Amino acid sequence: MMTMWSDLQDSLVAIDPGIEPGTWEAKFCFDPSLSLFKGHFPDNPLLPGVMQVEMAHLAMVRITGSNYQIIGVKKAKFTGQVFPGDQITVHLAAKDREDYLQVRAQLSVGEKKVGSVILDLEAS
Repeated sequence: MMTMWSDLQDSLVAIDPGIEPGTWEAKFCFDPSLSLFKGHFPDNPLLPGVMQVEMAHLAMVRITGSNYQIIGVKKAKFTGQVFPGDQITVHLAAKDREDYLQVRAQLSVGEKKVGSVILDLEAS
């Protein structure tokens, strides 16, 4: 049985440094055969919003090599649909705060913005 975290890891295609310091770009592509699409939604499969939040989380875990936990979701706005097989680009920027790392992520499919997320992460 696959888990959400293993589905995310399997769907991560690449992580590259961004143009500016402290920024990165992660690319994900979710296999249309994943079970998560069967229930969301049966006749119109879409990538669940929680997976979009977790894409930013996983990318920062991979970038930093630290085991971060989400301690707050400051913003999660989904403005477009993500279909099975779409390539999602996650533009990430991180700032160290006193006791946590704050991550801002913009998600897009091609040129179309599909979401934005602000997460607070704490090393565990």
